[in-house]
Amino acid sequence: SYMLSSAALSAHLGIVPVAHAQRHEISYDFSVPSPTSSVVLVVSGRKIHVSKEILAVSSPVFTSLFYGESANQSKKEFEINDVGYNTFIEYLLCIYPSTFELTDRVVEGVLLLA
Repeated sequence: SYMLSSAALSAHLGIVPVAHAQRHEISYDFSVPSPTSSVVLVVSGRKIHVSKEILAVSSPVFTSLFYGESANQSKKEFEINDVGYNTFIEYLLCIYPSTFELTDRVVEGVLLLA
């Protein structure tokens, strides 16, 4: 408890065991268009359907690509170079709402993209 003038603030925290916590797993299939995909990224010759809004919020590079001064608002397909397809998918799984687990196996590639 903390007293401030005539007001009091109390907080009670509890720990919920993981076994009892609810997990809402969300999965994405970036290989096909979805109701939320707005652009196509071509990575290693493979098309990835994504939401430009989610990418722009997560990265200033994508903000510039999609909304910068030289951005072509009508362009719907962008080629992404210098990154492998699997690494880029792992990056997307980190920034899209999900229960993706960042492990030692993928952390280096994801950090390079972040």
